[in-house]
Amino acid sequence: MKGKINLKEYVYDYIRDGKKYELKKIIYLLNILGNQQEDFKTIHVTGTNGKGSTSTYIENIIHSAGFKVGKFTSPHLVRYNERIRFDLKEINDVDLKYILPDLEEAARKTEERFEVKPSFFEMMTAMAFLFFSRKKVDYAVVEVGLGGRLDATNTVKNSISVITTIDKDHTGILGSTMIAIAKEKAGIIKNNSVCISGVKQPHLKNIIRQRCNETKTRLCFLKEDFKLKNMKIKKYGCDFDYIGEKDIEGLHINMPGRHQVDNASLAIRVAEELNIETQKIREGIAKAKFPGRLEFFKKEPSILFDGAHNISGIDALYEYMRKNWQNNKVIVVCTILRDKDAKHFYSRIGKIADKIIITSIDNKRLMDIDFQRKVAEEYNQEVLVIEDLKKALDSVIQKQKKNELLLITGSLYLIGEVKRTIADK
Repeated sequence: MKGKINLKEYVYDYIRDGKKYELKKIIYLLNILGNQQEDFKTIHVTGTNGKGSTSTYIENIIHSAGFKVGKFTSPHLVRYNERIRFDLKEINDVDLKYILPDLEEAARKTEERFEVKPSFFEMMTAMAFLFFSRKKVDYAVVEVGLGGRLDATNTVKNSISVITTIDKDHTGILGSTMIAIAKEKAGIIKNNSVCISGVKQPHLKNIIRQRCNETKTRLCFLKEDFKLKNMKIKKYGCDFDYIGEKDIEGLHINMPGRHQVDNASLAIRVAEELNIETQKIREGIAKAKFPGRLEFFKKEPSILFDGAHNISGIDALYEYMRKNWQNNKVIVVCTILRDKDAKHFYSRIGKIADKIIITSIDNKRLMDIDFQRKVAEEYNQEVLVIEDLKKALDSVIQKQKKNELLLITGSLYLIGEVKRTIADK
């Protein structure tokens, strides 16, 4: 394959075809490629919230310990390449050039067999596994795309499963009840393995226990089998102590928010299973960063990105803002997709914002802007609509004072467009 690789153009043909939640096509595709997902040990991570951050903590701990580590995550914010990483760096065009010919041939044979192309996510999953195998990674941290049981990533032969949290999201696909969603996520648990979970609801924990009993899997729950104490939640990070197989005092993470302490603790429990020494755990969680999740683009004046879009994520953002920014003027630039809970989102944002600016993004799933405005006005007296994203940002940034916070939230797609807009300035 000659010339410069454009991953966006390459995968576009697969976005519109083959989107069906089953494993037949991905199993066939991976079989043609030699089932290279079996060449490395996998930590498989699912959950309604926290799976991306937890995966990042695990990735950084493993890397600090001196192992070769890959990570597959979604969605991306700016570039498709962000989804596939090796030793903390995203896949580059040189590596892509050597992977794509084999992937294209396997995709062609799969299309011939099923009379439909593999889906975009199936192609990205196969690409990640092929890349990790060729890089000879020791471990791959693989984040589920949606649900778990029928997700394309559920073809790994993982030794450790992680289920972060369970809440209502993607109900049209995963089921309308929390129990149905829990069963889908518990579907990643494999025979004779280990499952580590931060799920708190008793009836959902029972679903996970049942699956672990069926698969003869050892189960570890946060607050039962490992715990946290002496937590200090700050504007720009958190300090805490961990109590598990090891007792580790004075831990620090740079990702802010109470929920990030839980995410880090799940990663530490994984590290204990991998027999990683305490100092490497400490170093790994301290250097971990995850774009778009309580991410400070600037600290003075402060610009904060957070892709909160479902109930749990919005509640976590609300708690962080309420405890850390109540004495500052907060201006929010936001928009949400139409399958989200507008009343819940704006009821929370309305309480923490001095001003709300609703904007638009290039996404066919965007919720009607006028409807968003009407809902927002129920909870805040100062609501503006500036549909042009660049103008919305400029209206704040050009006048922003030192002690003011600009919060950009509501969708990871919005965060991605903001990053591209700022990069173009």
